[in-house]
Amino acid sequence: MITAVALGLTMAFDPAPSGIMQRSPRTPGAPVLSPTLLWQIAFVSTITVLANFGIFQWALSAGHSLEVARTLIVNTLVLTEIIYLIHVRATEGQHHPGIELTRAVVIGILSVVIAQVLYTYLSILQQLFESTPLTDELLIAPRLVAAIVGVLMQLEYRIRVSRARSHCSPLT
Repeated sequence: MITAVALGLTMAFDPAPSGIMQRSPRTPGAPVLSPTLLWQIAFVSTITVLANFGIFQWALSAGHSLEVARTLIVNTLVLTEIIYLIHVRATEGQHHPGIELTRAVVIGILSVVIAQVLYTYLSILQQLFESTPLTDELLIAPRLVAAIVGVLMQLEYRIRVSRARSHCSPLT
């Protein structure tokens, strides 16, 4: 819930993209969730689930405890959600190309990072959630997996944009 609220609300406080009032309205009969958006939701959900289950299985097969595997998967999920927020803001026409860190985004990301650190290292939360502290060595895995997920998101976006441009360009 913390990541959904803290990261999701950042978009509500973003300034409107330039030229938004010059855009044509959505056709009244058009679905709210376009086929492209449905594809993007399915793609990101699939790679995030595979990444998280993969790290969980890796931890167990490497002989780590269930608590370590559980803590790794939660850390991985939080990192992939942060990367997805940055990806969406940088690629979906919300802002200028690149990453613009507004105050809301910084507060949202800091909120989830602080909550994640407390979840991982605060004794009372470890008891409540049956988590355990992670070593620096173990923290490499969630970071690496989240980076790979980010690269896959970026590749999918570039392929989708490239295909859309090639379908819209006149035949020569």
